[in-house]
Amino acid sequence: MIKMRWFFSFGLALFLAASVGCGEAEQKTDDGAPERDAAADDNAQPPDADAPDVDDAEDSVDIEEVDVCVPNCDGRLCGDDGCGNSCGQCATGQECEDGTCVKQCLKLNRTEVTASWKPIHGPDDPRGEFYYQEVEENGDVVSALRLEIRQFHPFNGPQGPGEYDIAFKEENGFGACTICVSFFDSCGQTGCNRRLLATSGTLVIESLDGADASFKATLKDLVLKEVSIDKDYNTYYLKNKETACIDEYVIESEEVRLAVPQPQCMAEGTGIFLDDNIADFELTNCLDEKRNLHEMCNQTKAMWLVLGAMWCPYCSQYIPMFDEIRANNADSIELWVVMGENKNRLAPTAADCLEYAQKVGVDPSRVFYDHHYETVTEYIYPYVFQGIPFSIILDGSNMAYIWSDGTYGSLNSALGGLL
Repeated sequence: MIKMRWFFSFGLALFLAASVGCGEAEQKTDDGAPERDAAADDNAQPPDADAPDVDDAEDSVDIEEVDVCVPNCDGRLCGDDGCGNSCGQCATGQECEDGTCVKQCLKLNRTEVTASWKPIHGPDDPRGEFYYQEVEENGDVVSALRLEIRQFHPFNGPQGPGEYDIAFKEENGFGACTICVSFFDSCGQTGCNRRLLATSGTLVIESLDGADASFKATLKDLVLKEVSIDKDYNTYYLKNKETACIDEYVIESEEVRLAVPQPQCMAEGTGIFLDDNIADFELTNCLDEKRNLHEMCNQTKAMWLVLGAMWCPYCSQYIPMFDEIRANNADSIELWVVMGENKNRLAPTAADCLEYAQKVGVDPSRVFYDHHYETVTEYIYPYVFQGIPFSIILDGSNMAYIWSDGTYGSLNSALGGLL
C-alpha cells in the first residue's frame, strides 16, 4: 500500500512536469506569480476538518495504558512485595508471619484423642496419673502429642484447674518432669523422625478431676527440644538441633477413662488402652497352628509380645536377647514374637515365619505372622509406634495392658512389677 502510494505520487509528479514542459506556457500575473484559475477556485471544496490525514492514518499506533506494579517491602523482611516477588527468605526453623520472621511452631491437627486417669494410691485417693494423647494419622505415618501429669508422690502434680509451669531440671531428663509434654514426629515402622520434649512453658487447666469430669487445658509458650530416650528412660538432648515451639494450643477430651482393670481375664475385654483387659484374639504361628491369647491366662505372670519383621536388623539383634530373658524366667514370662513383614516387606507366609524363627533361634511355636500387625493392633493400642522391635507387656493373670514402648516407665520396670 505504501509502496503503491509512493509509486503513484512519483508518476503523477513526472506527468505534471512533462505537461508543463511540453504544453502551453503557464500564465503569470504582473508580479510574476502564477495566475490562478478562477473557475477552478469556484469549484474547489473546502477541506474536511474531520478527515484523517492519509499519511497520519497509515503511520499511527494505538497505545494502551498499562498498570505498573510498584513493589513495597517497607517494614517487611519476608513475604510478598505486592507484585508477586519476595521481600526476603526466613532462616531455617523460622516462618514468615505478616512480613516478619518468627519461630516456626508445630502445626498440630488431631484426628484421634484418648484420655485416662489411673489411681496410684488407691481408688479413693485423688493422686494418680493423668494421661492424654492425640494422634494425627497420614497414611502409615503417625504423629502424636502426649501429656502426662504425675500426681502421685514424689511428683505431686496438679489435680485440678489452675496455671502451672512445666519446667523441670533438664539434667534429670524425662524421669524428672511432673508435667511431661512430648511430641512424636512422623513415626512409622522404622521409628520416629524425631522425638521432642517440652522443657519450658505453661499448662493452663480449665477442667480436670480424675475420671469424674471432662478435660480441657491450654498449652502456652512451650519450647521443645529434640531428645533420645532409651528403654530405661535415660534422656539425651541432641546437639545442634533446632528447638520447636507450641505457641498456644487447646487440648481437650469429653471423656476421661478410669484406668482400672478387672481382676480376671475378660473374653470380650474392656478396651484396648493401658490398664484395659485385652480381649481374646487368635494368631497363627510358624507351624501353622492357631493359638489364642487367653490360652495363657493364669499360666504366666507376664505376657510379652514383640513386634518385628524379617528385614529389621535390630529385631534380629534384640529378639534372641529377649528370648534369653524368657528362658531365664520360664515360669514367669511367656514371649510371643509377631512378624509383620518378610524380607521383601511383603505379607509373610508360614515358610517365611519358619525361616525367621530359625534365624533368631526362637521356638517356632512362639513365632507368629500377622501382616502389618493388623490383628495385634486391633486389640492392643500401640501408643506412638516408634519402630521395631516394639514390646508390649500384659499382666498374665488378667491380660491387663501394663506397658508398651513409648509409654511411661521401662521394659525392666514393667516386667519387674509383674514377677
